[in-house]
Amino acid sequence: MIHSRSLVPILLPTIALILVGKITLCPQHCEAESSLERFVQDQSKKNQPIRFDGIIQDENGSPVAGARIVLSISKNVPIVSNSMQQDDVELHSDQNGRFSLENASGTELRLRTIEKEGYEYSRRANRITAFIYVNGGIFHSSNIPVAFPLVYTIRKMLDGSVLLDGSYDMRLSRGKGESFTIDFAVDRAIRNGINGDLSIRLLDTKAYDSTAEVVLKPLGDRAGIIETPGPTYAALQKGYQTAHHLKFKGEGAEKRWYFLIMSRKFPLFSRLEVTRVEHDDSVWVVVKSFTNPYGSRVLEPIREAPGALVTTAQREARRSLAKNEMPKNNSLK
Repeated sequence: MIHSRSLVPILLPTIALILVGKITLCPQHCEAESSLERFVQDQSKKNQPIRFDGIIQDENGSPVAGARIVLSISKNVPIVSNSMQQDDVELHSDQNGRFSLENASGTELRLRTIEKEGYEYSRRANRITAFIYVNGGIFHSSNIPVAFPLVYTIRKMLDGSVLLDGSYDMRLSRGKGESFTIDFAVDRAIRNGINGDLSIRLLDTKAYDSTAEVVLKPLGDRAGIIETPGPTYAALQKGYQTAHHLKFKGEGAEKRWYFLIMSRKFPLFSRLEVTRVEHDDSVWVVVKSFTNPYGSRVLEPIREAPGALVTTAQREARRSLAKNEMPKNNSLK
């Protein structure tokens, strides 16, 4: 279904180059360059056949049928000089989670939202939403060619409602190594502990030039860790390593790293922020964790959940995880 919006005129000013009170005419080669520039600009405004194919899945990679996808298409209107028209297009995913747009034309396309009762669409987890169509090619906002089908994730609202968060500060002792175990359920770091979710070994190899090594090793039968370039709000399914080594060298500003970890037998998924901080002539490692206690890969709290219910659900989840059991009762359901 297509809904037409208002026409937005685009005024292109005429530019004259004025030198010493006279209009200086461009020589022939300059006119040729101007013609080429106009051709490129005209091509970028020229309506192109628009194709858009995608798959809607949940946080576990299963297809989601019946999701409503809303697209916005920008189209050049030749009747009105330099004007653009925007149309909204509604599509629905089939039983395999697939949707497809055909028989459309325009210059740009934007994915506005994905809706499904009982699910939530996260813009942070779905970053590629704007596309440009030029000369038969399709590019997203970073000018990178697009390959279809594109996969978009929506999550079950209650499945990711509750995250357990914790913060752990560890001082680097000069000249000797120390081990800590972080237990996300009891929200504490235990020196030389055995049971928990993450083992951290701190090695300070030199006296206060901040040269040190930190070994992060998740605990559990299916444990693994992945470094990511920034915060990740949906845990990956593959690529986990048994351990990760971080090396600090030299004094300097605060430094931060981001990780995904998989621990316990469920498995349990968490995202970590590890920060190196200098404070009071000491070097510290600060670890912040965000854990989904229900075995889901969703690592982003739901916006609509009331605070009191979240607190109750967190308390119940910690009790179960302290016994190394997956929580059975989500208070938000």
